[in-house]
Amino acid sequence: MTCGTTVAAVILGSLSHLLLPAAISVGLLVAGPSLIGQTAGNIRPSDGFLIDRNVGSPAVDAAAAPAVPSNTRTVELKGAVKIGGRAASSVRLTFHHNQGIQREWRARINSDGTYRVKLKNGDRDVICARIERSRPLNSYSNCRRFAAGVHRLDFDLPPGVIRVEVPPARRRVPTLASVRVEGARGGAGRSFRPAKGFRGDYFAADVGTYIVTITDPEHEEMLASWPVTITADDPVVGLKLPISRK
Repeated sequence: MTCGTTVAAVILGSLSHLLLPAAISVGLLVAGPSLIGQTAGNIRPSDGFLIDRNVGSPAVDAAAAPAVPSNTRTVELKGAVKIGGRAASSVRLTFHHNQGIQREWRARINSDGTYRVKLKNGDRDVICARIERSRPLNSYSNCRRFAAGVHRLDFDLPPGVIRVEVPPARRRVPTLASVRVEGARGGAGRSFRPAKGFRGDYFAADVGTYIVTITDPEHEEMLASWPVTITADDPVVGLKLPISRK
């Protein structure tokens, strides 16, 4: 893993007036071969699994083989999870019904990226799949209906990841703040307590520039902001963005 450069500047002030001081660090993180590829990955707009609506709408490769007939109402899903074409085991894969009583099934992903999970009474409703990091800022998700039986469902996600860290801040900061990552096709964010800091991983579906912002929603104030660029050669970027006020 390589360290990135240290850059001076954090944007502060109100949403309409941006000022500059403090310091942030941006690092390009080289992922191991079992986690991520070195290219932009297999993004096909015609495929069925889409990134969550509050994040955007780039497609994720998900191929389902024909079902194997079964005499029960259990839906069994099996397949492989890949990131940038390579096996990925460091993400969470869960399934749940999209209506009625919520029940969630966690699929264990093996070191080679394969998984297998049984969903009892899964043919009653549409089944939703969600893939996220252990400290998620967003997730890939979509829903489809399955007949009872065994189905193969494979995932191949784009390799881009933005790892955001906000160090704890206790002087002149709000009780709650919001961190958000915004790209050309949408974004996602989460609330956090500045006194405790924040760490989260954002799936970046496309190469290009994203804007990471921290705001005080109660007072509509910008606390920090910085652009991050994802490229095919450097798909994983780490950003340490402190909160600072004059």
